[in-house]
Amino acid sequence: MTRDKKRARRWAWIKRINPLLAVSMLVVVVTLAAAILPGVLAPYNPERMDLRERSKSPSASHMFGTDQFGRDVLSRVIYGAQVSIYVGLLASVLASITGAAIGLIAGFYGRWIDAWLMRVVDIMLAFPSILLALLLVAILGPSLNSLVISIGITYSPRMARLARAGTLTVKTEAYVEAARAIGAGNTRILARHILPNIVGPLLVQASMILPIAILVEATLSFLGLGVQPPTPSWGNMLNAGRASMEVAPWLTIFPGLAISVLVISVNLLGDAAQDWANPRLHRR
Repeated sequence: MTRDKKRARRWAWIKRINPLLAVSMLVVVVTLAAAILPGVLAPYNPERMDLRERSKSPSASHMFGTDQFGRDVLSRVIYGAQVSIYVGLLASVLASITGAAIGLIAGFYGRWIDAWLMRVVDIMLAFPSILLALLLVAILGPSLNSLVISIGITYSPRMARLARAGTLTVKTEAYVEAARAIGAGNTRILARHILPNIVGPLLVQASMILPIAILVEATLSFLGLGVQPPTPSWGNMLNAGRASMEVAPWLTIFPGLAISVLVISVNLLGDAAQDWANPRLHRR
């Protein structure tokens, strides 16, 4: 292959890259870096107060300005990424594992097990998600782990429904009947034959739960039921800055932008994963 053909093929591959998805991936990577290495990226200690620098507008020394206690807003936004990523990832993993287990058991065993489990799922789906999360956090108490458990339980019914539908389809396949005929137990059939064949849609659904979990965490923290001050989170930063929006709008603009940009980016990547997992779009 000549050098011109190699160059043409390389440019053709670059042109196929969706610039919006590339930007979304960059946002996610930067947010992960901020969550993993906040001490390296943050210019100041997020909890250090300097009353001489109170409510300063964005400048060269404080790019996002300072809050009413003289704390650097940029540093607090960077450290707040830890909370959003931690809660979002763990809550989506908890929802995926819990929901997948319920759906697998209900779809595989059927009969009264399926009926009882699905009625519990239907009752949970009947409640608005944010109200159910509020109820669980109020019961468990405001803390980081309470947020993870509450959001994970709230969104597990969606995963349970998807896992049950996939299990009902796969368990009638010939290879499952063959495994049962040679003496394979129920646990082996579930783990080796059913779960691997439905894990694709489950992973896509998990990617769709992640941005919702980030948004719900910010909502609960804004209402005072999440991470408590002085620990920075984007939600409690919005709550602290709403009283001074007219005189210091940067206190709400920058954490609000961080939430919006991250949620939109993760949603776009989730949509791309859903399209990638669709075989009809592959054939096109």
